[in-house]
Amino acid sequence: FSTDNAIKSSPTVVNQVLFLGSRDGSIYAINTDTGEKKWQVDTGSAVDSSPTVVDGTVYVGSDDENLYAIDATSGERRWVFETDGRIKSSPVVVDQTVFFGSWDNGIYAVDTTTGRKRWNVRTNGRIETSVTVSNETVYATSSDNVVYAFDVFTGDEKWTYEISTGGISTPTVGAVEP
Repeated sequence: FSTDNAIKSSPTVVNQVLFLGSRDGSIYAINTDTGEKKWQVDTGSAVDSSPTVVDGTVYVGSDDENLYAIDATSGERRWVFETDGRIKSSPVVVDQTVFFGSWDNGIYAVDTTTGRKRWNVRTNGRIETSVTVSNETVYATSSDNVVYAFDVFTGDEKWTYEISTGGISTPTVGAVEP
């Protein structure tokens, strides 16, 4: 049993279509009723990022250092956004902006329509997990053992908090009862 091409991406299902990244360097759309492949998009490198599907577009990162926006029905690439590091982070879409992290230590905010960068910031470590967006703040953990909070509109740093071990999980924000 080999895990070289194992699937590490969590599947996303929307409108009876399963979207999935694979370590074989492809993104797949599979009909959930029949198991038939609807389309396949090659990235040329492993896809560990879990796809996010919003308004008919699939957003997914790849080890080829690109974030892809793909038409959910046809598999046609709408745009590709290039970073300087692998993208393991699953994209988060809020108010026509896609947020994600990269192994280049960056957190990015990209316009969902044009694929143009709204802002990006650098941390002192790789972003290996997904970011969380809540209350106009983007939260991220980094391999530098720091939790970061950034303004959702500008990318300005709001605060940081150092933890004793590596930030290897996606942060979650919830309501706290007094």
